[in-house]
Amino acid sequence: MTAAVLAEQVTVTRDGKNLVLSDGVNPTVTVHIAGRRASLPTRRPDGTIGLKRPRNDEERNLVSDNQTVRATLADPGFWAAADQMPGNAPARMRKPGRPVELPSWALYLVACVAG
Repeated sequence: MTAAVLAEQVTVTRDGKNLVLSDGVNPTVTVHIAGRRASLPTRRPDGTIGLKRPRNDEERNLVSDNQTVRATLADPGFWAAADQMPGNAPARMRKPGRPVELPSWALYLVACVAG
């Protein structure tokens, strides 16, 4: 276990693809930035310096998409419109190596969800 001494101020300097964090008391921390979205340096409640990932609401957007798909599939109007489209017959056996052919209701669902 290492002990950290709280400092009044932290300086952040950029050296190419590296962020150098220094407070003059604790050892200097170097953060290498790689990829598109780098982790963000942050000060923890105990005074040490750590990294956190940026939030992009992936979980919330995924739940929202799932709710949209379920609501669309539960709508009788969706199925009434899908019944009028050609190409809803059961899938034939496809030859190996051929792409999967989706029924027209699945393509209509994608169009409804995509807006």
